[in-house]
Order: sequence, then C-alpha cells, then structure tokens
Amino acid sequence: MANQLRILVIDDEPFLRLTLGAILQKAGYQVIMAESGKSALLIMQDHIFDLAFLDLKMPDITGLELLPKLHQIDEDLPVIILTAHASLDSAREAIKLGARDYMLKPVEPATLLLRVSEILTEQTHP
Repeated sequence: MANQLRILVIDDEPFLRLTLGAILQKAGYQVIMAESGKSALLIMQDHIFDLAFLDLKMPDITGLELLPKLHQIDEDLPVIILTAHASLDSAREAIKLGARDYMLKPVEPATLLLRVSEILTEQTHP
C-alpha cells in the first residue's frame, strides 16, 4: 500500500530534503521534492499527493504563506510542518491554517514515519 502513496517534501535545505526523501522512500513511499514554495506550487499543478512536508523558513515564501496556497490546489492535502524555527505563535498559526501536525527538526525517523502512517490511515479510514 505505501508504495502507491505519494509525498511532497518542500524544504530549501538540500541535505534535509534529501535525507527526509531517503527515509520516506526506504519506507516505500513515492517522494517528490521541491526546493522552494514556487517550485512546490508548480509541481502540485501536475501531481496529486497524499501528504506534504513543509518547512517554515524558505527564501521565496514562508511555509505559513504557502500552506493556504497548497490547500487552494488540494483542500484535503494533509500537511506536516517540519521546522527548526519553532514558536508557539507559528504552531498556532499553522494549525489554524490547516496543518495536520507541527514537528521540530531534527526528528527521529521512526517518530516521523509513525506520524506519516497515522495521518495517511486517518485519510483513508476517516
């Protein structure tokens, strides 16, 4: 089942993007990576995703600015914020804007994969 599920990773930091992509691919997910908000929006025009990871701090658009734009394209897309720049205000705002979760970098791969599995299971079995 997992090999049919597609995840979008949006992060401007190449090492993190590639590491997260590798963790998800090893777990059997199809992964497409975007290095900016602008590229993520272009990618979403051509692909359907089951879940997205979104960084808060990016040079072209912040994650909080991008989140509603992602939901304009796919209102049901579950988005996990993954950030090294956490604050209570940004966490509240992310949830208010429709993020499914808010996780702090670095995150243990097992914790990350468990949360992905939980969210995807909720999506398919509401």
